Amino acid sequence: MESLRQTFHYISLNTFEILAVVTETLTGHSENATADITFYYRSKKMQFSESLPNVFKPGLIYTGFIEVFKQDDTPLPYPSGNVTLHQFFYVKIKDNIKQKTINEVDEPVTINGFMSVPVWEPLEEIKMPPLILEIPVNGIVRFDINPFINVSQVSLKAEYKDLIADLLLEKFDSPSNTYVQVRLLTSTPKIMSKGAILTRGEFDMRSQTTRSFTLPMLHDYSPSARIVVHFVRTDGEIVADALNFDVDIFIENEVSILFNKKTAKPGEHISLKLKADPGSDVNVLAIDKAVLLLKSGNDITPKMVN
Repeated sequence: MESLRQTFHYISLNTFEILAVVTETLTGHSENATADITFYYRSKKMQFSESLPNVFKPGLIYTGFIEVFKQDDTPLPYPSGNVTLHQFFYVKIKDNIKQKTINEVDEPVTINGFMSVPVWEPLEEIKMPPLILEIPVNGIVRFDINPFINVSQVSLKAEYKDLIADLLLEKFDSPSNTYVQVRLLTSTPKIMSKGAILTRGEFDMRSQTTRSFTLPMLHDYSPSARIVVHFVRTDGEIVADALNFDVDIFIENEVSILFNKKTAKPGEHISLKLKADPGSDVNVLAIDKAVLLLKSGNDITPKMVN
């Protein structure tokens, strides 16, 4: 390790190929194998879930997830402490000058015959109280924020020990300021679309503003899903929202194997019973028990390698 640091001043995120050669003393026969290993400066990592939308709906709760894992994507030992989530809301500054329309603000301004960069209205930063979030056993931290109606941008900053993650959210664009939102109520769903529409339906929302529904759990739905909801206003505007979430993969075809005897002598016939769904292709492989001779007593340890 020290020699690598002398050769490479910064080895974090670099991948190295390791070659191991083992030579048998009696025969002189050698075998080799290679493996890639990546070095990381930190043993832990933290990030906002990649499936999160980068927009928020004013007046509606935004639900997000922060992932805190080891570099090999396994959860940290529980308990691991808390994540501090700082939230900053940005609203447009109201002044006494003539209010410009959105089109006028976004257009470039000509000064002395030269075209300048577009002018945007200044924003005022509002720092909200931080959220203290405990890291659960699975390492996925859930949080909810509720931006004000007049918020244009939201900046999120997560801190955990020496780790920092940032996320910038923009206001969802709707000419009529009408929004619809789909939220995940089940933390461990099992459903997937594979790019095809597997189910559809309609809800009568004329007398209510929220509605809950359930979806059947099928094997064909794993490993991820996307739910889309939308409605059409009387003026023709389509208001929509979508939700992506990961899925735990489960086995659809359970296969079992059973011998008619627990022990048998060499040369003795035994029968084997297999159980699986109709039409399944089942392959059976017999392994010589001699492979069990290479147990822990014959392992090559780092101390034995010169």
